[in-house]
Amino acid sequence: MLYLKKRMRTLKDISLFMLTFWKTAIAAGYLLILLKYKLNFSYYFQSWRDFVDLQKLVEFLVNNSGALSLSILILSVFVLINKDGEKWIPQAEQCFSTNKIPTNWANVRARWIIPFVIVTNIIIFIAAAYFVDDVVVFCALFMMHHLNAVLWLVAFQANIRYYFTAPAYLPSSGPRKKLILERRDVMRRFMFETYNVYREGITAIAYGIALLTAILLQTQNAHFRPAPYLIVLTAELANQLISYRERKERDAALSQITEREIEISDADADRISKAAVERQ
Repeated sequence: MLYLKKRMRTLKDISLFMLTFWKTAIAAGYLLILLKYKLNFSYYFQSWRDFVDLQKLVEFLVNNSGALSLSILILSVFVLINKDGEKWIPQAEQCFSTNKIPTNWANVRARWIIPFVIVTNIIIFIAAAYFVDDVVVFCALFMMHHLNAVLWLVAFQANIRYYFTAPAYLPSSGPRKKLILERRDVMRRFMFETYNVYREGITAIAYGIALLTAILLQTQNAHFRPAPYLIVLTAELANQLISYRERKERDAALSQITEREIEISDADADRISKAAVERQ
């Protein structure tokens, strides 16, 4: 603990630690639970030749269709979260002047939400991996995951309101000031003018509907039992597609600003070089 206190002195240190903790814990849990215990890889595929045995492949897919579909869902969501999560810290830093980047965790708004969401999401994702063969429990867990996403977005909105308006964090005068303000406008639009909070809330409701459907169909005809799987797969696919479009627009706008910043830096470097030559 003393080592962690010494190492994690800044807001960036804490953020990097949380992201690393999230990735490591989930990856270890998935490999252990999904492959060894839930999908029974070692039973169906005892050697590499079994992977090209059509009969065994069909048997594996048929016997594990429900668990396999939920496993693909949970792994896909995990990968997409991590892919976007890697951009959070650099994108946040670029919204501030170098000498005004927030460093104090105590100033973070709604800061209790962030570690709460990360820790509970680790529990949710590992538990969901354990229950990929129980659609009722899986839906309950992923409904909580999307409610966590709502909390996460609300916390980010609170911090954007604070850090983008507090006098201590206004960009310093200079050629980068306009670019920093433009980046802030992009992030404001992404957080406040998209439907990300409603999207995550609606997806949580969809998982709730799938949960009730799965409970009601437990004693019904087997032909109707795929219904909750179709609901969650459709809801999650729609959620991720809309989220991808929102992130793509954000990233494209930020990239354009970065390109202009590089052009300005190159022009400044040329000007300094020419001035040095003239002085000689």
